[in-house]
Amino acid sequence: MGRILATYGAISVAGSLAWGIGVDKVKPDRNGVIGAKICLVCVGCDHGGSSSRVTGRWGRVA
Repeated sequence: MGRILATYGAISVAGSLAWGIGVDKVKPDRNGVIGAKICLVCVGCDHGGSSSRVTGRWGRVA
């Protein structure tokens, strides 16, 4: 469940920036870009290693 929420949050952040740039024609500030990059990198790291394995309750491979 946590990975789903993390992915949803990252998509929401990236989508908000894309909407602001594409539709509202607002250039994001430096902090907004840095925050979006951190979200996307963290989600990528979270899904990178163990997405193909089934893990138990505490993150151990079942």
